[in-house]
Amino acid sequence: MAGINIGQPSPLGSSITKLGVNFSIVATNADFIEILIFEEKNSTHPKCIYRLDEKFRSGPYWHAEIEGLTENTFYAYRVYQKKNHINKDYSDKILIDPCSRGIVGWDNYKRENSVNCGNNSNNALKKCCLRKR
Repeated sequence: MAGINIGQPSPLGSSITKLGVNFSIVATNADFIEILIFEEKNSTHPKCIYRLDEKFRSGPYWHAEIEGLTENTFYAYRVYQKKNHINKDYSDKILIDPCSRGIVGWDNYKRENSVNCGNNSNNALKKCCLRKR
């Protein structure tokens, strides 16, 4: 597993850094976040999982810089939050970055598995890290 640093809350999404890739996502009610790194765009299970606890949080922003990652890294998130009248439990779901520019995994994607309850790992979309143009 590569080294992980606190990273920066800005910009949102993924951004290439000198050391790797910075990830930033807004998840106001999250207890913790996982960044899932995939080998290929159609991989169904992550090759690495990085768990972000409170030290990776600045207000509603969760952020981390993962060393050694490069452009064309495939990733997604899992968000863990308390289920209550405001929040639903999406911890079974692989979620794409809402600031995605390079979405991949369309070959296996099934919308019904993404919106229904339960795990969607066999059919989830992923994000590909890209350099800003």
